Amino acid sequence: MSHRSPALSEIRTAAELAAELRELKARSRLTYRQLEERAARSGELLPRSTLADVLRHGTLPRPELLTAFVRACGEGDAMDEWLAARERAAQSAGQTPATRTPEDDGLRTGVEGRRPRPRSSGPWVVGGAVLAVALSAAGVWLLSGSGEKGTALPGDEVHIRPVRAPGLCLTDGHVADGRYGSLVAVQRPCSEAVPPTTTLDRVESDTYRIVWYHPEHGKGCLKVLTSGGGKGLLEPWENCRLSTLFRFVPAESRAPKVSGRTYRIQVTDSACVTAAGLKAGAEAVVAPCGRSDAQVFVVEAAVTSRDDGAH
Repeated sequence: MSHRSPALSEIRTAAELAAELRELKARSRLTYRQLEERAARSGELLPRSTLADVLRHGTLPRPELLTAFVRACGEGDAMDEWLAARERAAQSAGQTPATRTPEDDGLRTGVEGRRPRPRSSGPWVVGGAVLAVALSAAGVWLLSGSGEKGTALPGDEVHIRPVRAPGLCLTDGHVADGRYGSLVAVQRPCSEAVPPTTTLDRVESDTYRIVWYHPEHGKGCLKVLTSGGGKGLLEPWENCRLSTLFRFVPAESRAPKVSGRTYRIQVTDSACVTAAGLKAGAEAVVAPCGRSDAQVFVVEAAVTSRDDGAH
C-alpha cells in the first residue's frame, strides 16, 4: 500500500504502535465489523472488541492479531515491518516490567498482558515476537532409546524433563536476563510446573505440537521464534495453526540412572530444543543438534489428581 507511514520504523513502544495502527485503520476506511469479516474470509480471527481495546488503550497485540489486522487493512506486503515494530515494543515492555498493566488475557483475546498468578516466579505476562515461520520435520516412526520399536508418545498430559536436571520440567516463565519480556518455555521444579498442563498433539506421521493449557488462560501451542530479541525461544501462540511442529527422536543419554524414554526434540534435521542451563528458570532454546545431554529430554505421562483418585 503506497500510503504506509514512514514512522513505522521508528516505533519503540506499545503506545506508538497503537497510534500507527489507528492510522492504518483510518486509511482502510473499514469498520471494526468489516475488518473482522475480512479476516474471517481469510481464515483468521480478528475479534472487533479486542481490536478496539488495542487501538483505544494502546495495549500490545498478540502477533497473530496484528497480522490478521494488517492483512485485513490491505498492507500485508509490509508485514515484516509491522511485526518488527511490534517486537521493538515488546522488548521495550520487557525491559521495564513495572510499567506493564494487567490487561485482558493474551491467549484468549490476542492482547498482551496478564494478571498475577500465584507462583513464586511472579506474574505471567504472555507476549510475542516477529512472525516466525512454523517449522516442521518428517521422519520414521518413533523408536525406543535401545533401538527397539517403541510405543507412541503419551496422548494425555505429559512432563518433559531435561535429563541433566531430572527434577525440573518444561513449563512457562520468563528469561532470567530480561532480553525478552513475554512468556516462553523454561524449566522449573516439576511440582510447580502445572498449570499449565502440557500435552502432545499429534499432527501427522511423527510430528507433534507441544500444547499448553491453563484453566484461566486457555490454550497455547509452542512456536519457535526465529528473529529479534526472542530468537531461538519457544513461545505459546493462541493460533496453533501457526505454531511449530516438533519431531521426537529417540536418543541415548550419558546421564546416570535416567528413568523413562529419552528423546531429542527436533525442529528441523539440524536444529534441536536445548536446555540452556541446569538451574530452575533456565530457558529452552533452539540450537544446532549435537551429542550434548542438554538436548535430551524424558517424555513421560504426568501423574494427575485424576490418576491419584483412581487408586
